[in-house]
Amino acid sequence: MKLLRLENGRLVEVANLTRLAASDCNDMVVHPDTGRAYIGSYGFDVEAGEEPAPAPLACVEPDGDAWVVAEGLHFPNGSAITPDGTTLIVTESSGKRLSAYSIQPDGSLAHPRVWADLTPNIPAGICLDASGAVWVADPVNQGVMRVLEGAGAVDWIGSPRPVYACELGGEEGRTLYLCTAESSNAAKTVESRTGRIEAIEVDVPRAGLTD
Repeated sequence: MKLLRLENGRLVEVANLTRLAASDCNDMVVHPDTGRAYIGSYGFDVEAGEEPAPAPLACVEPDGDAWVVAEGLHFPNGSAITPDGTTLIVTESSGKRLSAYSIQPDGSLAHPRVWADLTPNIPAGICLDASGAVWVADPVNQGVMRVLEGAGAVDWIGSPRPVYACELGGEEGRTLYLCTAESSNAAKTVESRTGRIEAIEVDVPRAGLTD
């Protein structure tokens, strides 16, 4: 449970998050202006079949100082920061929703709120588009959905395989890249090596920063 940085071809430890996270750390996003990293964690041992438990969201300063900025999230997963740098949107996979926080000047988070209820979907990785919508991967239901604040999913693209993460890119920012695999189990994936990056063209280009 560490944050590492790649420097000159080698990994350097930035922060040890063991004291802040009771389980494996998950996705993160870095604020473009401050360099602060916001990092989620599972909250429970997924592979051991433990019951879901609340988990914190950690903030790591550029100098490695780490602290908890939000507690009680249900499997904080994919995350994104809006282009103006003022709002953090984070997936709560077990909570089946996207939650949002106002980012304060000191890096703390305020005004927690439900950005979109996605029940019965299981959201994972996310990315923002230029209209303010969020693309959300759903590995359980095998697809990716486009979500509007307060309205939920307004578009759905199915996949023959689980989709764990998504990102907008390409020359015009309209290529939606999907990270897919037959399983997320570490032991199985090492043997099967079924992971892929797949691509779909969409209408609205990317915006903001994502996990």
